[in-house]
Amino acid sequence: MVATRHGGALRLDGVVTDITADRRAEAERTRAEALRDGQNRVLETIAAGAPLADVLGALATFVEAQSEGMLCSVLLLDEDGARLRHGAAPSLPAEYNAAVDGLEIGPRAGSCGTAAFLGRQVIVRDILEDPLWDGYRALAAPFGAPRVLVDADPRARRRRARTFAMYYREPRSPDPDELRLIDIATHIAGIAIERERAERARKRLAALVESSDDAIVGTLARRCDHELERRRRADLRVGRAGDPGPARLAPRAPRQGARARRRAPRA
Repeated sequence: MVATRHGGALRLDGVVTDITADRRAEAERTRAEALRDGQNRVLETIAAGAPLADVLGALATFVEAQSEGMLCSVLLLDEDGARLRHGAAPSLPAEYNAAVDGLEIGPRAGSCGTAAFLGRQVIVRDILEDPLWDGYRALAAPFGAPRVLVDADPRARRRRARTFAMYYREPRSPDPDELRLIDIATHIAGIAIERERAERARKRLAALVESSDDAIVGTLARRCDHELERRRRADLRVGRAGDPGPARLAPRAPRQGARARRRAPRA
């Protein structure tokens, strides 16, 4: 501020700074840090060997915390590749989770069943209107989930091993951040599932090796028993013949009297 001789204001100099961009950048940094920290916590849970259900539950909770009003669900394709089984859905009603457990996949089997069948992402803006939900609308409508975004494992060929669903209570399309978030969640879910499958394979192999070792030990034991029995029977046969057994193998001492008579010179 520039003042006159009498103390009055002559001019006021100032700088106007738009802090909106700074606040936006700070919010982005905070969000990125929360996203990174959440990923690390879930990965640490996987590394600690936690059960798959616990890992998927932690993953769903982490994703839900990134977007207000979001509800997450993880479904796993069963061994026969025909039905989806409940994996985790900490915020969805238990009745809904039970209803979708065992859902048969197909080209028009809701969002998750269709995504698992086609092996690609399925986005449904409003399940109350989308034809994919014609046979399943009554299942979800009572629970107030009019829109769902679903993704699955992009590394699988045609049918994916799992689906990761993001539900919202109002019809809308996913924004870029949500699409990136579901990519992250799907990747982490894949790590957890592959670790669990590897652990099951390791246990099956260990059981096979253990059973093989038991079989080998059993075979050796039977052979030893057979050999001991053979020797016992051989000893019994020798004993019945009146021979003292091992003593018969010792060389007999010569009769000294006869040998002395043969060696004595004639007179």
